[in-house]
Amino acid sequence: GLATLSVQRRRREIGIRKVLGASVGGVMATVLRDFVVLVGVAAVVAAPLAYLGMRRWLDDFAFRIDLTAVPFVGAAALALVIAVCTVGYHALRAATLNPVRALRQE
Repeated sequence: GLATLSVQRRRREIGIRKVLGASVGGVMATVLRDFVVLVGVAAVVAAPLAYLGMRRWLDDFAFRIDLTAVPFVGAAALALVIAVCTVGYHALRAATLNPVRALRQE
């Protein structure tokens, strides 16, 4: 939902960029950059909190295991892939639209 809203709000900007000669890849990179940064910041904030919560929860068990960074890096990578696929789809749809049509609607 956030990807759709963001692309719809930036439709005019995307239209102007296309009229001025931007490529589809350039437009997609512009839109994707914002979301990649957001997912990266979220992963950096969430990983230590999840580690501390999991460590406290696992301390109550009789058998101990060591937490490694692998599940946290995997979760961050999966979130990044999902975000890139979702936002990339919406950005591609917006980038391939006729820019005159996008500017006329505004």
